Amino acid sequence: MATEPFGQQLGLTDPARVPATSVMDEGRVVSAQAAEAKVRVATDNGPVLVQLKRVEGAWLVDAIAPAE
Repeated sequence: MATEPFGQQLGLTDPARVPATSVMDEGRVVSAQAAEAKVRVATDNGPVLVQLKRVEGAWLVDAIAPAE
């Protein structure tokens, strides 16, 4: 589940251009606040940083970017 803006971006994304095909671990929270969190997740194409936002009691993905 994603925030509306990120969901719209995903709708414009060609899945064939996404280099990762598998998640390799459960992820590790690197920062968390009441309504936002960042989770580092290993994929088969390297780690990504998943940004989450709490919306109406649910955690939704708001962004995904390669982790540094």
